[in-house]
Amino acid sequence: MEATRRDFVANVSHELKTPVGAMALLAEALLASADDSETVRRFA
Repeated sequence: MEATRRDFVANVSHELKTPVGAMALLAEALLASADDSETVRRFA
């Protein structure tokens, strides 16, 4: 039962971190290029 719980927690943790990481990278890219309006429009 403990192994099942560990696997479940690991899977849920991974599934939550993946989209959060992608959003953080997108936000960083947008902030870095905020002065380039064409780049901002492309990612927005």
